[in-house]
Amino acid sequence: MTIPTGNVQGRSTSEAADRITASRIKTSSTTTHMNETRILETHCEMTINDNATTSISNRRTLRSKLSKPLILIAGFALVAGCTSNNSSDSVLGTSGAAGTAGVVENPESAPQITADLAGITKQSVAKISPTRLADGLVPPTNRWFSGLVYGDQPQPVFPMPLSAALTDEGFGLGLPEVTASEKTIMGGSNPQIQVPLGAAKMQVTAYDTLSVTSTYSDATGNALGSVVLVQGSPFVTYTAAADQTIALEPVFQAGSTADLYTTTVAGHEYGLVIGGGATVDAGKVTLKSGSTMTLYGAPDGADAASLAKFAADPVVSTSVDHAIDGDTAKTTLNYVTANGGDTCAARPRDRAA
Repeated sequence: MTIPTGNVQGRSTSEAADRITASRIKTSSTTTHMNETRILETHCEMTINDNATTSISNRRTLRSKLSKPLILIAGFALVAGCTSNNSSDSVLGTSGAAGTAGVVENPESAPQITADLAGITKQSVAKISPTRLADGLVPPTNRWFSGLVYGDQPQPVFPMPLSAALTDEGFGLGLPEVTASEKTIMGGSNPQIQVPLGAAKMQVTAYDTLSVTSTYSDATGNALGSVVLVQGSPFVTYTAAADQTIALEPVFQAGSTADLYTTTVAGHEYGLVIGGGATVDAGKVTLKSGSTMTLYGAPDGADAASLAKFAADPVVSTSVDHAIDGDTAKTTLNYVTANGGDTCAARPRDRAA
């Protein structure tokens, strides 16, 4: 049997469902003899897999006993439907017991099938497997942070009100620059604060309803630390897993309270709060294992000092509750902090009370 070759678009060799269905044929034959009607229904399915093996299965349903000549006629039509016009070989399925797979009765056709399959052009058009996800985690599809996991490079994410751009070497964050026109309102990634970690790899190691944790490691695989992004929270917290010094860009200056440092970029004020024994000297943050630094953007009409006490107690987990009371539907966002203190979160203007 000869299988026509050609380009197969939109298929990836890494996809488990990578197969080409050659044909699905249903034939019917009806004959009348002595006022008696006999019906033959024949189904043929042929699947060509990547490993160049061919299997053909025939399922036949007889509603009454058929004469041998009629079976041969229907069988000939079936084989003709499963082969191309220029085929010189034939592949016939066995008619054994129900559920028995068909076999190739003409072994000379196998090399030709192999050659035809080798000639099919295959192209990988998308990488869908998670490339930056820790073992044991369910791949996060259709999540606000899915761009961190899939693709050749991590994509910027928007936990809001901040934008965040994570790479294998470090991360950046900033308040999006919002522009509006007659048809669109846009706010792209704006990494005004840069946090170079000198890492070699980043991967998502934990997530829940509203938060995601990404862990950085060096070239030897040792963890440097982890960063937590929380949807709706203005705070981004980095917790060190090893002693290190980070040169933030731009430089943060001492603020109005202890452990608070601030900087201003393009009219936006940003705050830095350290904890767990971290120190800041000449714009460089020195952390020991377990110490933290929390970065955040000050909202319009407020300054970084007003949020400093909330930044000192980082969010560590989240959950969402839903309830219905009569005609009222209620959604509650729960933010759990490290020390059990209060925190703050952004609320869309059109939902503000």
